[in-house]
Amino acid sequence: MTYEYGSWVGRMALGDQRLFPNDDSAWKGRWEPSQPEATATLWRYMTFAKFCSLLERQALFFALVRDMTDKFEGFIYPPTPRKSADRLQPAEEIGRVGLREIAQSALINCWTEADHESSLMWDAYAGEEGVAIRTQFENLKSSLLLSASELPICFGKVAYVDYMKQESLRFGQAPLFQKRVEYGGEAEVRAALPPPPWDSGFDPGKLDQSPINITLDSDVAHQRGRYIPVNLNVLVKEVVLHPHSAKWFGQLVQSVVDRSPVDANVTPSSLNVTPDNTPGQ
Repeated sequence: MTYEYGSWVGRMALGDQRLFPNDDSAWKGRWEPSQPEATATLWRYMTFAKFCSLLERQALFFALVRDMTDKFEGFIYPPTPRKSADRLQPAEEIGRVGLREIAQSALINCWTEADHESSLMWDAYAGEEGVAIRTQFENLKSSLLLSASELPICFGKVAYVDYMKQESLRFGQAPLFQKRVEYGGEAEVRAALPPPPWDSGFDPGKLDQSPINITLDSDVAHQRGRYIPVNLNVLVKEVVLHPHSAKWFGQLVQSVVDRSPVDANVTPSSLNVTPDNTPGQ
């Protein structure tokens, strides 16, 4: 199915007056998300069903932002208050609505950056019959670019923001690479795709109308995201079993991997180590 991607918004204006001027100054150098080291270790924790889907489709699922569990995903920081008679005040509020619609219509795929497994992430995303894929940041990028080089995928680390204490950037990819500080333990790295092309209906004389009109592709709307082809042999460096998984489950995972294009070891979790078999014991 053909799917078109739109562009990110770099700035907004009402006539010759720029909206959100603090953001505009930050865009002079074109903001980009921070990048992990090429060899940084990434993990994706998932249920067995999602793992089988990955192997069967040979594709990563990019989720629609508006359907993420955290309702602050794609958050656009409110405009700085102006005098009530300032016509930029309602214009900026309408612009905020449009920017949020763009951010929430984007697609993201999420990973955890860590040298070791995370008990927290196992519990949150996998369950006892789940697995974790280990890779490196350079492999994530290469595996997607090899299979989907024509797509405008951007990669970067998530910045964790205390929205009660600091203003956050509103334009471009920035809202997709910011999360509430309470989620900092996820140490998230993302791959993101922009929303479909959008029509700008911003009319200074009609500030009661939405400035952005986005129509989701029917396939994306139905699936609440999109599957993006990926080179599994480049991506998957190790498949790790849940710490509490049964022996039969490990055998099942090994059997599924053996029948797939993946050439990677299936290994027990490092959390299986007990005090009696640590070094020096």
